[in-house]
Amino acid sequence: MTKLDEMLKAARERQEADYLCGAIDAYCDNQECTAREISIKIKSCADDDPTTIRCPLCGKAPIINSVQTFLERERVMDQKARVRVNIQRYAKRAGGKFVAIPMSVVFDDSLDGETVE
Repeated sequence: MTKLDEMLKAARERQEADYLCGAIDAYCDNQECTAREISIKIKSCADDDPTTIRCPLCGKAPIINSVQTFLERERVMDQKARVRVNIQRYAKRAGGKFVAIPMSVVFDDSLDGETVE
């Protein structure tokens, strides 16, 4: 069983279904390739899981970072969006686009000071 097989199986178990709707995130570390981050949205059953993935630009096997379910992916994307909005709000209140952003703002994924679950 390959690392990708194991990661797909684990994500399917977290989703509690025979199929997986989710995403594979990978990184192409080929120094001669211009691609870096690779994200593939997938919908698969155990019998039609991809056995390997390739960089779309150079064709080499990338390093697989994660396999997430659709809900896990949405949670992460929503969290990143809240952080971006909080950074933009801070910059606007500070009077300009190019200001030092405190780490407390960079890691704040709340909405108007209230924690989001």
